[in-house]
Amino acid sequence: MTMLIPRARHLPVLFALTFCPHLASAQDSSALVKAVTAGITCQQENVRGLGLRLNCDYRVGRSLHFAILGVGQSDFTITVYRADSEGDYYVSTVGVHDCVIVRPGRATRDLVPLALVSPKNGKVYPDWPSCQRAA
Repeated sequence: MTMLIPRARHLPVLFALTFCPHLASAQDSSALVKAVTAGITCQQENVRGLGLRLNCDYRVGRSLHFAILGVGQSDFTITVYRADSEGDYYVSTVGVHDCVIVRPGRATRDLVPLALVSPKNGKVYPDWPSCQRAA
């Protein structure tokens, strides 16, 4: 059995790919970004006392359905109707980044990348910096 031992010059790259996988997957996430974007429906609702609010519904594959209610508002709500990590897609959130993370589930093992949805504008992004800069 041959064992591959990385050289010292490769260690920073291995570290980055291991602990920052979104850096490696940013360029590969275009298919996932397209899948998420294709499943968006948005509509404006007149909410009594709050005025017009933009609500966006996201359906991705067979196992993911979530919504961002009040897109662009400081009091937005993320509602997950269906998500299954054993299915084709699921979501998670990280409060620090303020974006919804769409990840492939076990049924979609060949996809490594992720897509990010901004509650600020409802758009889908392939990487953290783009999602964080969303207007």
